[in-house]
Amino acid sequence: QVELLGDDKEVYLDHGSTLNLTCVVHFSPQPPEFILWYHRGKLVNYAQRGRDMRVETWHLGDTTRSSLLVFNATRRDAGRYACKPSNANKVAITVHVLKSETPAAMQTTNKGVTALLDPSALLTTLAAAAGCLIAGSTAPSIMPLIIISIATIVVVGLVVSVAVMIPR
Repeated sequence: QVELLGDDKEVYLDHGSTLNLTCVVHFSPQPPEFILWYHRGKLVNYAQRGRDMRVETWHLGDTTRSSLLVFNATRRDAGRYACKPSNANKVAITVHVLKSETPAAMQTTNKGVTALLDPSALLTTLAAAAGCLIAGSTAPSIMPLIIISIATIVVVGLVVSVAVMIPR
């Protein structure tokens, strides 16, 4: 069995950050002799001049892991990546590299899936809800509020825990 960690078929990261893709081969009686990485259908050249990338591979029992690290990712690093163990089928994921004046907030779920959040919209909604609570509003659209999830939001390198609330 082969999987890419965070295997929801898409990963988003900010321009200049490190891309870390990890391929895991489970329950293999013999570890794979090698694990190849592909980008846009071509074998990744780890020694490409002017690129800072590395592959780390390790074995533990019947599990083998290979991580492809691409430092200082740019838009040319976006696209479809696949890992292909010598003794198993390949698996693939699409990488999006975002470039903007102010980086978008990123949310990572418990499966390692990354999704975009608009921090200003989220914070505006939370501020409005808090304002109504402080003012003692009993509007049915606001009260009662239920905390439905706790999200960890990464905003320009800072980790902030936020309670996401919606009306019941």
